[in-house]
Amino acid sequence: MCLLQDRHRRTGQVSSGTPASAVGNQPLGCRIPPPSAIESTNAEAKIHRLDIGRGFTRVFGTVRNTLLVAFAFAGMNDRMIRDWHAGRRLADP
Repeated sequence: MCLLQDRHRRTGQVSSGTPASAVGNQPLGCRIPPPSAIESTNAEAKIHRLDIGRGFTRVFGTVRNTLLVAFAFAGMNDRMIRDWHAGRRLADP
């Protein structure tokens, strides 16, 4: 039990100022948000698979950069699918 839950149980007050019924009888400081698919995709692209960073595409123009990043993400998706199948010792798709 986190400290905010203990305080809420003892005093009946929610520290954020909202009624407990609005937050599901749990203070805001104790709630854990669900994992974000966008953040995990960004982590895969920036760190684990593509190493996307400043200077990843060396062309000028929004349209050209968009096309190159789209091809990079398509390649990342293909690599992720192949890694998923290889990890389960399934046939290559």
